[in-house]
Amino acid sequence: MTSTSLPSVLVLVTNQASCERLIHAGSSLKEEGQAVRVLSIQPRSEAPTHSKTMEHLFSVASSIGADMAIYYSDSPLETTRMYIRRYDIRQIVVGNNPAGSSLFITELHNAFPELSIVVVMPDSSTKTL
Repeated sequence: MTSTSLPSVLVLVTNQASCERLIHAGSSLKEEGQAVRVLSIQPRSEAPTHSKTMEHLFSVASSIGADMAIYYSDSPLETTRMYIRRYDIRQIVVGNNPAGSSLFITELHNAFPELSIVVVMPDSSTKTL
């Protein structure tokens, strides 16, 4: 069985080095027989900026045996939907800012109500939607 067919925990990251905590959170949620996938969707206008940060996140993902993909898209929700449908995603890990809820997270939850979404707060505490 290849990693593309394994049930997976999907970790969504931005272009910030602090997203390392999200990758580690995803790794801790992985169950036996599951893979961890890391996905970053960047605006097309930012391709290929933030390469040092992305290299760092690739390194962190590799250190836990996770695959990482970067897409450049101006439709992050649609791109995420495509990715979730392509792979056997069982759970999603996202970060949240101190300001509170995110429209992206709400839309993702509405699009995939059957998937649990684990929101990692800045202090690394979590809540599950």
